[in-house]
Amino acid sequence: MGLLLTVFFIVLEGLMVGLIILSYSFQYMLERITAQISLFWVDKTDLLLTLKNLSTHRFKNRRSSIIYALSVSFMIFVSSSVELQL
Repeated sequence: MGLLLTVFFIVLEGLMVGLIILSYSFQYMLERITAQISLFWVDKTDLLLTLKNLSTHRFKNRRSSIIYALSVSFMIFVSSSVELQL
């Protein structure tokens, strides 16, 4: 039973890492779509300035989104493992 749970947790960890890497691929596109949807009411120049700011800080945005995704997935993983143990 312990070996089965270990294999199950390894598969879950691999799934979380794979989903984080997949979201990493679509991050810039989703940032642009979110900026265009949420800033439809501002001038065109302000929107372009915001999009250029997003592209300039792309590396920092990716790093912070990976840290955020890993922390949230770790909390979900720990809570589900505690539920299984109880």
